[in-house]
Amino acid sequence: MNRSWSWSGCTSFPTILISAVEEAETTVEVLVGEDGRVRSIGEVKAPAILRRTLSETARKWRFLPVKKDIGVRKIELVFVLTMISSDAKSEELSTIFRPPYEIEIKVRCANSFKGYYY
Repeated sequence: MNRSWSWSGCTSFPTILISAVEEAETTVEVLVGEDGRVRSIGEVKAPAILRRTLSETARKWRFLPVKKDIGVRKIELVFVLTMISSDAKSEELSTIFRPPYEIEIKVRCANSFKGYYY
């Protein structure tokens, strides 16, 4: 498979912190250097409590290197955090990658936490 990025590992999103909603779309702006590594994190559009985790996750991404004349690229990563029932099957927890830069992360949620606001 030929893709222009890779994601090393799954960051653990604190279930209780995102259990107030069943789905949340967040974005992280990254500046990518010529070597394909994330140079810096720009704007993070997410609840304050998730910004650090999302920033750390975004820093792990690697993109295809580019020619020097292209320089630094600005890319917006979209993370869709989806809460699913605690009794969901393991195969329902698969992370989904959608081109170009969208990632759906499914998190098990104890039913007693669903709709609980912190």
